[in-house]
Amino acid sequence: MKRVGFTLIELAIVITIIGIILAGGTQIMKLRKEKALTQIAQEDVKVAKEAVIGNAIINNGTLPDDDFFQANLSPEKTNQHPLLYVHDSALEDTSACGFSTTSLKVEIEKKDGSTQTVENVAFIIVAEGANRNLQTALDSANNKVKLYHAAKTVDDEPNPVDKDEPYDDIAQWVTLKELQSELRCQDKEFRFITDSLPSAEEGDTSYDGSLYVENNLSDVSISCSLCSSSDHNLMFVDPSFSVKPAMSLTKGQACFDCTASEDDTPNRSITKRYIININDDPEDGDGSGGGILPGL
Repeated sequence: MKRVGFTLIELAIVITIIGIILAGGTQIMKLRKEKALTQIAQEDVKVAKEAVIGNAIINNGTLPDDDFFQANLSPEKTNQHPLLYVHDSALEDTSACGFSTTSLKVEIEKKDGSTQTVENVAFIIVAEGANRNLQTALDSANNKVKLYHAAKTVDDEPNPVDKDEPYDDIAQWVTLKELQSELRCQDKEFRFITDSLPSAEEGDTSYDGSLYVENNLSDVSISCSLCSSSDHNLMFVDPSFSVKPAMSLTKGQACFDCTASEDDTPNRSITKRYIININDDPEDGDGSGGGILPGL
């Protein structure tokens, strides 16, 4: 008699094989999903980084604050937690071309326990990885962002998810020099942005007139030499003028030739002439304050 059907042993073997196939398929689908989410995070960070650089280019070399970034530059998608954007706040109001250092740094913990520190970072952008848990945060006490290797179980950022798990955040940062290169700071004019100095009154025992530059590529030293017959009891100590100790200002015009030189960039120096009006009475002045004499 011909046998039809399967024995229990055969059924068990078939079910086991099907289970293995399903389990393998599920794992493959999980890996594919994780890979897709990671690629999305990588693209988001890249887009956001380029958006910040582009925004700096059209805004005279300044960086956006966090609110502007989140509202206008972050490619955040539905059900995605906000990207982490950390920057040196000093770069919000002054062009990055005027800085030689920043206070922000990135510290990277490697698998062998050693760390690598990146100094003078302009900004960093971090996105959550496939685990949908942003694990990176700013150490505000040290103005530092710490990144980890993939085997590290950690969660420095408790919001919106507080769960220690293998680190998979995606990060990209831009150093000050990289940002200056994007801004083409080398091609911009290194110059004094102080057009004139405030006037003063005869007999004043205090005076504060400061000089500022922009588009420098390294630290700057400023010196001023007298170009008139009298300094009217004014002295210059980088980067400000003040009244000489135990003296008071005398009426007239104090004239100074001031030179700014970059400490670490050869042949980058500028000179400008400033005059400071010292009036015998506030109403005697023409209301224009200090000025610039022709010739420089």
